[in-house]
Amino acid sequence: MAKKKNEKMSSIQKIILIIGSGVFLFSLFKIGQTFYDYSKNENVMAEIQDEYQVSLQDSQTIMKHFQQFDRLLTINPDIVGWLTIDNTKIDYPILQSSDNEYYLNRNYKKEEEKAGSIFMDFRNQIESLDKANYYLWTSNERWLNVRTIR
Repeated sequence: MAKKKNEKMSSIQKIILIIGSGVFLFSLFKIGQTFYDYSKNENVMAEIQDEYQVSLQDSQTIMKHFQQFDRLLTINPDIVGWLTIDNTKIDYPILQSSDNEYYLNRNYKKEEEKAGSIFMDFRNQIESLDKANYYLWTSNERWLNVRTIR
């Protein structure tokens, strides 16, 4: 009787071990997939950052500075600005679409991307940026309230 009980416990332990191993392997796969997605996103963002830097170097005056966006607008007409914070890795285009969900899971190339993009609230009017507060969103729905400083 004791031997049967040990065999039964042994079978339960094997089942738990198999299930635990499966959960562990699945978790490793999902973590690897997340790292791959973010690495892929960094490479995609590096392309547009290079284009922006080349455009920025080409601009000598204020007017040329605005003309630099012509290159970016040929890549994606939804680009409405650029966000750079010194001494950080933040150096990204700001996008705007007709709703606040389009760029939640898309990059500036309009490709599906888990990391999403930084985008301006669809209700902000880019033409009147000197008169209001502006809301920028990211894929995890954190927002930035950007005010014009004069």
